[in-house]
Amino acid sequence: MWFGGAALGEYKEGVSNELCYWFESRDPGTEKLQSKYILYIVRRPTKMKVMENEKTCKFCNKALIGRADKKFCDSECRSSYYNALNRNANNFMRKINRTLSKNRRILKKLNPDGKATIHKNQLIKLKFDFNYHTNTYQTKAGKVYYFCYDQGYLPLDNGYFALVERQEYVL
Repeated sequence: MWFGGAALGEYKEGVSNELCYWFESRDPGTEKLQSKYILYIVRRPTKMKVMENEKTCKFCNKALIGRADKKFCDSECRSSYYNALNRNANNFMRKINRTLSKNRRILKKLNPDGKATIHKNQLIKLKFDFNYHTNTYQTKAGKVYYFCYDQGYLPLDNGYFALVERQEYVL
């Protein structure tokens, strides 16, 4: 016959509570103990000591429990804090990269064969932003090509542009 029970261990400062289960097997005729199993389960303490200087999480301002040099209560708060800290810089770079990609797409669309001549109005109509380019190339003659990655343009007379594709970027 099996008997069982449970008992809660005492809480000691800095030591987790223990929950102790025991199971006994006794002979039904003599009630003599045949075997006994004890299982200890360690549980998180219900009370933990908060840091002496009452430090709080940098993101959610909850009281910190644990190491003395702890800054965040968990990894989610740490990630959220640093994402919020870098949000403005990341958004600024994201906006520039989006504009550069859009400029490259426009140049690629208007220059499928690698060389073309178009009027400035076509670029303006497609919302090309002349303020953004990745690099420039100056020829020996002094002409300056403006590039958005591998797609470039050269300002010509009367509002026309020569569109080119830089061969060094092509794989």
